[in-house]
Amino acid sequence: PTANLPQGADQQKMNLPLTDISKYAISCEPHVNSFIDTILSYYHNPSSLTSLSSFSLSHGYVYSDPFLSGLWIAFIIGVVVFIVSEITQNFSQIDKLWSILPPMFAVHFLLHSYFHSEKIPTRVVIMVSLIVLWGFRLTFNYARKGGYKWSAEDYRWNYVKSLAPAIFFHLLNITFISFIQSYLLFAMAWPVYIALIVGDRVPLNWLDFFSAGLFIVCLVTETIADQQQWNFQQAKHKAIANKKSKKIPAKYEKGFITEGFFAYSRHPNFLAEQTLWFSVYLFSVAATGQFLNWSIVGFFTLWLVFQGSTPLTEWISAGKYPEYKNYMKNVGRLFPNFFPSG
Repeated sequence: PTANLPQGADQQKMNLPLTDISKYAISCEPHVNSFIDTILSYYHNPSSLTSLSSFSLSHGYVYSDPFLSGLWIAFIIGVVVFIVSEITQNFSQIDKLWSILPPMFAVHFLLHSYFHSEKIPTRVVIMVSLIVLWGFRLTFNYARKGGYKWSAEDYRWNYVKSLAPAIFFHLLNITFISFIQSYLLFAMAWPVYIALIVGDRVPLNWLDFFSAGLFIVCLVTETIADQQQWNFQQAKHKAIANKKSKKIPAKYEKGFITEGFFAYSRHPNFLAEQTLWFSVYLFSVAATGQFLNWSIVGFFTLWLVFQGSTPLTEWISAGKYPEYKNYMKNVGRLFPNFFPSG
């Protein structure tokens, strides 16, 4: 389905002026329209799907624009996630892919450059390397908490399901959980596509180095914060297991961590994560010289997700731990609270 561009058609885009690359209507919209038209054609003529072969698919992957083939990959992932989640009634299938898909899509763009160029742009190599490093860290942290167990499910979904009718949750699954998140994880890698189109005609500059430095600072910050959270939870559960022989220390009895980074921010890992992906977007700014370009959609959508999930997390915590509301008054959600009220 992605083989409707002649070989080298996407290479022509690499000669576009930088201001045009930043414009959605020029460097992105044609692929979105092509994708939608093909989806509609298959919908109206499903029998045409039988003409697809492994050769046509592999040929289409190699020779079509990587943004267009990425749209198809994200769509297929959304379909699979939706089917599996409905069959198992476990709606955290996409959660298992959060640390995997952004690096995969970043490598997807890099591979396209490898297939068609003598040299992979330096900026692309740096971006992909950083995103893959992020993926390894998050995968490790998710795995040690048991996230990849078949039965593992985000505890927040049970609260949502208890508050909403079943039909609403199925609609939520086919929209946000399965498909929107699949495309969000693709969109997080879109700045790499911008860097790919620009190539090496814009050399690395101060903003690239700033972005890389900011990324690393955020990666280290969330690594430390997650480790502090892990250490606290492990010690808490051990103290609870030994409560018959020893009194549970006060800091574990209240149930949540308030030391380390968490003494200054209730969610230092959330702050670091959002800032990290903004630093990825800044690479596209360094490449184009345009502060605003369409690849910001990935970061902005991620930010919106955090605006919904963080209050839900805190609402659950406040109901579970009596002292959490006082903690909220004294410590800022993301940034330090210089004027505590409790």
